[in-house]
Amino acid sequence: MTMVKVIETIFLGPGDFCCNLLGVGQENNRDLVRMLINSFFWMAVGSIYMAIVV
Repeated sequence: MTMVKVIETIFLGPGDFCCNLLGVGQENNRDLVRMLINSFFWMAVGSIYMAIVV
C-alpha cells in the first residue's frame, strides 16, 4: 500500500465509514455526504486538540 493510499484512508475514513453504515451510494451523492461528515469530524478533532493544547 502506498503512502498516498494510507493518508487517503485516514482522512476519508470517517466519512466512508458513516456512508457505508447509512447505506449511502453514488446515486445518493455519496461524495457530498462524505465531505460533510469528514468536515464535521476533522473540525471536532481540531477543536478538541486546540482546547487541550492551548
